[in-house]
Amino acid sequence: MIEIGINGLIRFLSYIAPFIIRRMYTQERLASKVKIIVGSEGDGVYIQAGQLPRAQVWLEITNLTPFPIEPDRVIVKLSCGQEIAKLTLLERRVIQSTEEQRYLLEQNLTSFQVDALREQSEITKAQLEIYGFFLSKVHNFSIINKYISTNNVRVVNLGLNKP
Repeated sequence: MIEIGINGLIRFLSYIAPFIIRRMYTQERLASKVKIIVGSEGDGVYIQAGQLPRAQVWLEITNLTPFPIEPDRVIVKLSCGQEIAKLTLLERRVIQSTEEQRYLLEQNLTSFQVDALREQSEITKAQLEIYGFFLSKVHNFSIINKYISTNNVRVVNLGLNKP
C-alpha cells in the first residue's frame, strides 16, 4: 500500500518538476529496475531443426519502475555451445509500472546453423546475450550485455536428415 502511494507521488512529481525525477532516476537506475527473463511456462527456448528450421525464444519483461516503459528494440543472441541465432524484437508495447509482458522472438535458421547444432551430442542448456533499448518519459535507457543461462530448452528433429 505504501509503495503504491510512493509511486503515485513520484508520477505526480514527474508532471510538476520533471528535472527532480530525472535526477532521482538515472538511466542506470531505470535499467536496474527492468527484469528480463526467459519464459518459464512451456518451452522458453524452442529449436525446430526439421524441414523448416527455426528458433523461438519467449522473453518476459517486467517493469519495476514507477513509470511506463516501451521496448524500442531488443536483440538476443542465442547460443548452445556456439552462437546459433540472432533474434530481434521490434514490437512496441507499453509496459505499465509493475506489469509483465511476454514476447515471442522467432528466427529462421540456415542449414549451416542446423549443422552446427547437430555436431553437439546433446543440448540441454542455452545461453542468451541480451541487448535492450527502452523508451521512457524520464530517460531513454539501455540494458547491454545481460547474460541469461536456461535449462528450459527444447530441441526437436535434430537427428533428422543426418548423413
